[in-house]
Amino acid sequence: MLLVTSDVTNPFVFELIHGAEDVAFASGLAVAVADSRESGPRERTLVERAMSRIDAVVLVSSRLPDSAIRMIAKQRPTVVLNRAVRDVASVSTDYRGAAAEAVRYLRELGHDSVDYLAGPAASWADGARWRTLLGAARDGGLRLRRTGPVLPTVEGGIGFAEKLRGSPPTAVIAFNDQIAVGLAHGMAAAGVRVPADLSVLGFDDTTLARLVVPRLTTIATPLRRMGGSAISTTVDLLAGRTSSVRGSTEMPADLIVRESTGPRRTHVTPEPSRPD
Repeated sequence: MLLVTSDVTNPFVFELIHGAEDVAFASGLAVAVADSRESGPRERTLVERAMSRIDAVVLVSSRLPDSAIRMIAKQRPTVVLNRAVRDVASVSTDYRGAAAEAVRYLRELGHDSVDYLAGPAASWADGARWRTLLGAARDGGLRLRRTGPVLPTVEGGIGFAEKLRGSPPTAVIAFNDQIAVGLAHGMAAAGVRVPADLSVLGFDDTTLARLVVPRLTTIATPLRRMGGSAISTTVDLLAGRTSSVRGSTEMPADLIVRESTGPRRTHVTPEPSRPD
């Protein structure tokens, strides 16, 4: 079985792979992992090169168009993870409840305007997160502004912090934990305190969210369960149990409140930079 991911160094992917490998091992399957490095053409090439030697394909956060994924699914049993594709077995996240809870939480803290810092333009998950947050914000009386996109890395968040230092918002929801941590780090370097001056939220609840100071408030994606569900679905497809495979499986997310969020500031005055 081939599992292709968009970025094997992403902590988000670590958890998905661990969940997938646990179920694969219990099912007597071997999983080969390939990294497309955020490239749709590279992803397509990896699958094509392996096609004659594999029984099934799991595409994690695929950067391929839907039509290309459906073509792969015609050749081998295929499951799409962290994305939904019509006519292809998929495992993704339902963010609606967690997004509504996040909006209520921020409103209770006094925030009335929030920035969403977007991830890769080709990311299905970025679009799903943005649309869900936007709907929740409209229902909850919160103004939501889209900014970015940036690379889904700590460095991407640090780089974007430079654009916000002049007049930062009171709260930012980042596409993932890595961007959120980088943003908080970059803002702190400019004397903008988290959460006293700026509240920061992430997505996914990766290990990184629990290791940084302050610990990151985040919308938790059930990563290991999703990875395991993708392999269980693949096993059903390989066994010909297609009637038991639903087109799309959605798992609910949860809001995890930690120390990177707080009451809306009244003002912020960044500390002057120190000479080298």
